[in-house]
Amino acid sequence: MEHWQLAYLGMRQIPDELNEFELATFFTFSRKERGLIDARRTDLYRLGVGLHIGFVRMTGRTLDAYKQIPKALWSHLGEQLGVDPPELGTLRSLYDGRTDTLVDHQMLAYQVLGFRPMAEHQRRYVVRWLKERLSGALSAANCCMS
Repeated sequence: MEHWQLAYLGMRQIPDELNEFELATFFTFSRKERGLIDARRTDLYRLGVGLHIGFVRMTGRTLDAYKQIPKALWSHLGEQLGVDPPELGTLRSLYDGRTDTLVDHQMLAYQVLGFRPMAEHQRRYVVRWLKERLSGALSAANCCMS
């Protein structure tokens, strides 16, 4: 991961505004990704899969917020995928109660980008590493506050 990508890591929702660099970097698709996207039955689901792939690439996590998707992102996705984008839309309106489809699209995004669930030993390592970093940061902060 490049250092500039750390600013996006773990974000829970799409920023209100995305610049051209962000759109091109995160929401432009490889041939393999396009094949997966194009295999969806409807234009809305192609947009949905593209949205999830881009968001996972951007943040490392799935998009599960129901906030409005920026118009510029819908337009960019529509242009990339050759689909007429909605003028306004949220994930709630895109999936309209079809949570199985939402989860399927989230899992497809993880798979196409090569994400896998963490093994137990990896999870323990990450937790231990975080605890060490946080306890060190807290100790340093307490030391300097006195």
